[in-house]
Amino acid sequence: MLKRSKDQEGSESSQVSKPGGEQKASEKPFQERPRICLIDVTEDVITRLKHEGFNCYNGTLGALVEVNNATQRSARQCLPNFDFPMNLHEYDIIVVDLQQPRSVPYNNEEHVRTQTKGHRQLAFVSSFPETIFDPRSLSSSLLQSKLLPFMAKESILLIFAASQEITEYDPISITHRGPERLHSEAHSLYEFYPDLPSFKNIIGKDTRVVLKSGSDLANLLERHNKTATYDITFEHPTRWENHAQVKDQDFIPLVEAGPDEIVSFACRTGKNLTFLFPRIEQKQEFLVALLDKILPGIIPGVFPFSTQFAWLTDPPYQLPYESKLFDHKANLTTEYETNLKEIERLIDANRQEYGFLHDLLKQSGPELVKTVEIYLRWLDFGKVVNVDETNPNLHEEDLRVEDDRGLLLIEVKGISGTSTDSECSQISKIKYRRSKERSAFDVFALYMVNHQRFLPPEARMNPPFNATQITDAKNDERGLVTTYDLFKLYFNVIEGHITKADARNALYGIALVRFCPSGATALPGPYEIHHGGYVVVFKIEGLEVKVGDSVLLDCAGRYTSTQVLEIQVDGTPVESANAGEIGMKLSACVHKNMTLWLVSEDKK
Repeated sequence: MLKRSKDQEGSESSQVSKPGGEQKASEKPFQERPRICLIDVTEDVITRLKHEGFNCYNGTLGALVEVNNATQRSARQCLPNFDFPMNLHEYDIIVVDLQQPRSVPYNNEEHVRTQTKGHRQLAFVSSFPETIFDPRSLSSSLLQSKLLPFMAKESILLIFAASQEITEYDPISITHRGPERLHSEAHSLYEFYPDLPSFKNIIGKDTRVVLKSGSDLANLLERHNKTATYDITFEHPTRWENHAQVKDQDFIPLVEAGPDEIVSFACRTGKNLTFLFPRIEQKQEFLVALLDKILPGIIPGVFPFSTQFAWLTDPPYQLPYESKLFDHKANLTTEYETNLKEIERLIDANRQEYGFLHDLLKQSGPELVKTVEIYLRWLDFGKVVNVDETNPNLHEEDLRVEDDRGLLLIEVKGISGTSTDSECSQISKIKYRRSKERSAFDVFALYMVNHQRFLPPEARMNPPFNATQITDAKNDERGLVTTYDLFKLYFNVIEGHITKADARNALYGIALVRFCPSGATALPGPYEIHHGGYVVVFKIEGLEVKVGDSVLLDCAGRYTSTQVLEIQVDGTPVESANAGEIGMKLSACVHKNMTLWLVSEDKK
């Protein structure tokens, strides 16, 4: 009998037959599709799904390793122990269960590679006081790239959620000279799923199903909700639409613990449909019902062999006019798929062109330096030198920018936390060194950081510099900026609020770098806000404001344009005002802590 490895086709061995090929009466016939990859799903669930005829591969992010570093000098070499099918991109459904990681004792033979290509091995060190080496977050980062082609096609991702964890790893490089420690790296448990909304680790059990009642999915959730618990909640993600943030319509809350405390959701990204669930007590029954009864009706293309009531569409049983309607549907489907392919092509091209903006928010190391280099060239800096590439042994500044103002030195870092004082100030030493080399004082220094990079930028500490770091930067005459500031700057530039020239000049600033709108004057605060945010009251002196003027709303560095619809002084409507207390009605809503900028006449 020929045997095929599970890396090739999943576990076709899940077919259990009697001699002669007769199927056991208690089992359903094996179905080749959908192919299902089960990651860290418990054995009882796997057995049940195979019993139901599903084609399943049993994979894992890796077991927790009991390293038991009992003394201060204890340290063990560890390797990741994940298992994914080589052809994961060909699978239709992936189930990731983060809730019940298994543990294994440390076995030295399992953490030493017996065969190695090249002159270098990469491993990880687990040291005292760590007693458990958790490889799952590291494996999650590796799984992310493997999921890209899977998420781009018609597919289903099911996640059984646990608390978010961020784990720091200490890699070592092993060569003929012995082991060498590398920079530590941090990874998150949910790194495989880049669209994770803002979250909060919190434990609870009081929830309610918010999906519209009556559907099969709502009924299933209702049946299992009474015994369900949760370890993490999520906020409804938003997106910009018509200069306002609105809830993402592709994100559907299923179960909530309270307002903005979503414990289960569905999210569509392109052709992929992702479901996230809390802890389900009867997971076997839940998954079987979901895969066998509910999902085939939601995304039937993933279930080509689902035969429930398929005979109703056969010609003898069709309803009146149904044949013509089916033909019309087929024509519309063809037209839709043609248009969709063109849109997907445009989306892919757009991501290729502008993907560096997302890299500003997630990358670290040489990749982040390269991304910043690309960005600076987009800003039309004349001469940008990537020192890490041109002089990799220098280990000083990462980038040099030279123009009429002089030499700008940039240190770029991507970190999981916030910067230390020494990280902020390191560029100062290099600045003075370059000034001495040039016998000139036209050398500027800038520290640029992608901080807390595993969090959504709006959930990060902004700015990530404390008062002492900002004061020191001012005294040392060096700048501080985040890559998130650059991300927002891009949109401000293409929307015409800031010129590239003004953006370049701002990067030569000291202390916190601010990108102020070009050709605009800040309206003096404080503001009184009335009528739901559409009326602002403030005092001016020597600055004329007229009906029809353009005003920019500064929301944490992202500018949106609005127009002055009406001006009142002492309750009387006027066409313009230049002194005293005035009331100004705008075409867009103003929120607390916003700065307002009056756009000059020549910028309109």
